Amino acid sequence: MGNTWHPLASMVVSASLVAVLAGVWIWTIGRLGLLNWWTALSCVCLVSPVQYENMISGFQTAFYAMMLAVAGGACVLALIHRLTRFLVVASLACVFVAAFSVASGLVLSLIFSVGLLLIALREAGSMRELVRSRHLVMNLGFALVGVVLIAWLFFANYRTLPVNRTSNVSLLAYFLTALSFPFVKSVVDTPLQIKVISSILIWGPVVAIIPVLLRNWRSVFEFRTLLLLSSIAAFVIGFIILITFGRSYLFISPRYGTVLVWSSMLGLLALAVGVRLMEAVRSRAVRRVAVLVCNIWVIALLSANVTAALASFDDMRRYAEWRLAMRDATLALLATSEAALEGDQKTGCVVS
Repeated sequence: MGNTWHPLASMVVSASLVAVLAGVWIWTIGRLGLLNWWTALSCVCLVSPVQYENMISGFQTAFYAMMLAVAGGACVLALIHRLTRFLVVASLACVFVAAFSVASGLVLSLIFSVGLLLIALREAGSMRELVRSRHLVMNLGFALVGVVLIAWLFFANYRTLPVNRTSNVSLLAYFLTALSFPFVKSVVDTPLQIKVISSILIWGPVVAIIPVLLRNWRSVFEFRTLLLLSSIAAFVIGFIILITFGRSYLFISPRYGTVLVWSSMLGLLALAVGVRLMEAVRSRAVRRVAVLVCNIWVIALLSANVTAALASFDDMRRYAEWRLAMRDATLALLATSEAALEGDQKTGCVVS
């Protein structure tokens, strides 16, 4: 390749990262006993055209690398769920990749730090025993040093950008729109009620199941599922907060879709967890009703994602037309500038 930038090669790399991530995701939820028809179909969200700008631009590999580090690291936390040196090193590697792929990835350092602390606390049994355990304290200290070093490297040449100055109402509108993506993309053209309903459809199962998992976090299944679900959910919410204050606009940019599609994937996973936990309920009637509700919710969530994906093809067409218009305008401007420069050189004028 030499020093030449190849968009097609970059797109192949992005597709490869997505394929690896899909494999890791399926394997992880299979190991957790949560693999069913809708959690398997959740991988379709990874290739949804709602993120078309990253898929066809050929230079947005960083977003896919970041999400591989985020989701892949969460899978490692859930599968190992013991504070080993390998887990610490793997977590730090994921934080490093995420932080130096996209700046928002640094949020993962805080999330994984909390995750490692929870793992150590559960392994020790209590805070007092944790303090007494030399092995756990050393591993936590190693993780802390690694996080501090990554943060230092990150901020060594960091240039701060101005915070988006807008009203609180506009920030809230953008935040709700991002929560309800991909069902809602426009910040100003969508009624508040639609945003709220869409947000509940996506995030309702996650919000409902996390307290249940926290209440039973001593159980192996609940704890592993809690690590997986809450780690990715915390990152997505943190990402939404960052783009709300730093990049809010009249619509949600398709480039953020690579992160925001995980909202729907987490909703589907939370519904699968709910069905699994309902197996412990004695009443057969209650179990049947709960499973029916979950299946209806799944169908609604998947149908809405399919509708949003199909609508994105029109967005892609308009985006392509806009890019071509920008290209033509840029070429025309360059031609005009070159002509003006040649005229100045002939007359002896100096262009400053």
